[in-house]
Amino acid sequence: MNRALGLQKSNRVTIGSILILSALTRLLWHVGSQRLGNAGKVGEHGNYASHLQHQHAVAAGSSKNVDLTHVEAKAISDLRALVSKSKFRNAPETLLQHCCIASNNDVEHAFAKLQDILRWREDEGVDKILEDPIALTQERWYRKLLHYDLTGPDRKGRAVLIEAFGRWDMDALDKAARERREAMIRSHVVVSEKLLKYTQAANSARATLFGGVRSESHVDVHAQTHLHQNVRRSAGNVAILDLGGMSLKQGSLPSTALLQTLREISQVNANYYPGTIEQIFVVNTPAVFKSFWRLLAPFIALSSGVRVDFLSAGDTRPLVQECGKEVLPVQLGGVLPANSPPYAE
Repeated sequence: MNRALGLQKSNRVTIGSILILSALTRLLWHVGSQRLGNAGKVGEHGNYASHLQHQHAVAAGSSKNVDLTHVEAKAISDLRALVSKSKFRNAPETLLQHCCIASNNDVEHAFAKLQDILRWREDEGVDKILEDPIALTQERWYRKLLHYDLTGPDRKGRAVLIEAFGRWDMDALDKAARERREAMIRSHVVVSEKLLKYTQAANSARATLFGGVRSESHVDVHAQTHLHQNVRRSAGNVAILDLGGMSLKQGSLPSTALLQTLREISQVNANYYPGTIEQIFVVNTPAVFKSFWRLLAPFIALSSGVRVDFLSAGDTRPLVQECGKEVLPVQLGGVLPANSPPYAE
């Protein structure tokens, strides 16, 4: 009897660990939503950049690493010089920064990455995807499938993704991966594009608040190549993975089709959307998974440059301190209604 109970507990840990790994694999590269939530009363068509200036002002005294290091700023400046001689001279500033940082300030590698991204966008028609009603409809289906929503801006002006992982239906996800794999990947691109717009708005607000280094829309590289000082780091985003309610009822081990689809989704962002997330909070976390994460961290968190914090049930202080109560539901220490998306039935 004791041996049977031990096996049951072992299976729960194994299955739960793989489920969390599946979720983190997606989250490390992918956040977003079709609209912002009701925090700050800023919707998809609201004046997000103006509202962000206030949020950045609140956080200005406590934000760390807002300035790029000298090495980073020099690499970005050198990358601008290369870009100015190519057909990609109007590349967005955020993309230049993220390509440099993702390439460990190797300018040649960053330039190659930048070219790959912009060619992919042209070949796949990504710049027009937010005008495609079919793609937008698919993303709404995808959002319900994965139980996520976006609130924000937080106290540092970032978008905040909340994903109710405990509500995942693994059978439905497996079915979607087998039957609608292309729709899942395409929806991921739609979400990433929506998030990219919010990021650009956040960086425009940050530049305005801190003395205006440059506009985020597109950068005139000829005018920027000499700038090495007081360059502001492009904003990242925050993702919150809520494990509350996770159980074996969510199904058996993820199928090969689902794991393969999640790998493809993560690869899209690794290749074409660097720097999407700067911090992940995994909340309502069983203690056993903290040990599990120590084994994974060298392969996931460190290689992507993402900070991952595990918070036990009821431990919301770090989350509130980082993001602020205004963008969190009450069950996560905030002031939004408990049934706010993605917790709405």
